[in-house]
Amino acid sequence: MINYLSQILVFVAIFLLLATSLNLVLGFGGVFSIMQAVFYGVGAYAAANLVVNLHAPFPLDLLGAMLVTMALGAFVAALLLRLRGELVIIGTLALQLVFSTIFRNWNAVTGGSYGIFGIARPALFGVPVSSLTGFAAFAAVIAAIFFGLSLFVARSPFGLAVRAQREDAVLAGTLGHDTVRERAAIFIIGAALAGVAGALYAQFIGYVDPSSFDVNQSLGIITIVVVGGLGNLWGTLGAAVILTFLPQLLILLPATSAAAAQFQLLLYGVILVAVVRFWPNGILPEQPSIRSAPARGVRPALLGGMEDGKALLERLAAVTVRTLPTTAPIVRVEGVSKAFGGLRAVDDVSLAIEPGRVTALIGPNGAGKTTLFNLICGLLRSDSGRVFFGSQETTRLQPFEIARLGVTRTFQDVRIFPKLTALENVVFALSSAGAHVAERAGAVLADVGLQPHADRLAGSLSYAEQKILMMGLVLAREDPVVFLDEIAAGLDHASVRALGVLVRRIAASGRAVCVVEHNLSFVWDVADIVYVLDDGRLIANGVPADIQANTNVIEIYFGRGGAPGHA
Repeated sequence: MINYLSQILVFVAIFLLLATSLNLVLGFGGVFSIMQAVFYGVGAYAAANLVVNLHAPFPLDLLGAMLVTMALGAFVAALLLRLRGELVIIGTLALQLVFSTIFRNWNAVTGGSYGIFGIARPALFGVPVSSLTGFAAFAAVIAAIFFGLSLFVARSPFGLAVRAQREDAVLAGTLGHDTVRERAAIFIIGAALAGVAGALYAQFIGYVDPSSFDVNQSLGIITIVVVGGLGNLWGTLGAAVILTFLPQLLILLPATSAAAAQFQLLLYGVILVAVVRFWPNGILPEQPSIRSAPARGVRPALLGGMEDGKALLERLAAVTVRTLPTTAPIVRVEGVSKAFGGLRAVDDVSLAIEPGRVTALIGPNGAGKTTLFNLICGLLRSDSGRVFFGSQETTRLQPFEIARLGVTRTFQDVRIFPKLTALENVVFALSSAGAHVAERAGAVLADVGLQPHADRLAGSLSYAEQKILMMGLVLAREDPVVFLDEIAAGLDHASVRALGVLVRRIAASGRAVCVVEHNLSFVWDVADIVYVLDDGRLIANGVPADIQANTNVIEIYFGRGGAPGHA
């Protein structure tokens, strides 16, 4: 019995590593891969060849399997991870089928359909780990080490970053993160873990063949992750134990082996149905990696009870805005144009956004305002023209590169990271700000009145609270250039007025502020200079009083006989 339980423990260790590898990739990174069994197989074949042909000792066999799978993971990441959603699923499924064929036919490396025999077990300090109990202890230690490392990665700033890009890669990019590299990194880490599992499997069985690394194995790994809970490694541990240990015990039932195998499939089906029905987020759903603590140095009144959204928005008028230590750069747009097919969304536009001032872009729907924002911030590439931040040209830079120059932007729709807590949202925005980030994030939330909501998922906050959180991200970063897109939309007059006071104070702190806005009362209150776009062209610019009196603007933007002050 002890040998049988030891064998089960080995498989628990192996499938824990496999499921952990996929949970990092899928649960944390948001990459739906159906080729984890490929990395499992490549690790097994790599270890088998190192041991059988090169007589590599432990830990070189394990390290070799990791390096080979990491190299393959890097190749796959470069090939597929710029794609999103179903295209990644299709791509990884295709690679799973391709490698299944390679495993069966590359005789020189895999032994073809016959596989590789005679794989020796590792030796520790010159003593072979030959007994089942000894190898079970060895596998358990290896799995515990790599599981612990995975927990460290999951709770690190990098783990928070991959969770954020999973939620909204565009927003993460505008906060200074290279989301493609972060997705690739977590994918490579997942490949390495699967490679370690493959090496353990090869040395435990002593023989590898293609049947252990097909698409059914990948689907089995996905099952463990889904049952345990996406984004929760402790759930993965529980599911790996349940779904590996419990079916093995069925062999002890008084039935034929064939009947036991069928009963295993039935049990898997029942467990999956139960999980989907009663625990759709898995046995242990995703949990925050950072918990709030009372913030230091903030006014006690701001740590009080819950307030309604309107009161919180009005509080923004009193939020502290720190003065910039250096002069913000002037943002210059020179002759920028962008066409979508035959539509000229932005047509030869030039403007300047200066520090200490609020610059407003207005115009009717479809005038090209947000498109121009996206061109300046790198979300779109212009067809012609140039953009400068100070003396540096940014026309061809990626959004994360522009953000790292000191640029923060918001979007027309309220964009936050819904499955991160309010605190984690701010911590992520501050992730490049050095030590005591969580403490600083708590202070920001307290300042804007969201401290009581710090541990709530951002997606569960009200619309007003999400808008406040969005402004909290802007205030937290303290960047010298701020772009605000439709921040007054959907708010009552008192809230709009409070936001206007905040925007004026941000500009007065030395920052260069640019707003796109349809609420003209807000524009007239906050703007120092106004640019008017129509059909992608700049038709007027000047101080608000001049724009309000401009007959061309009144006719084109507000309609013949219209009044700009009430649009």
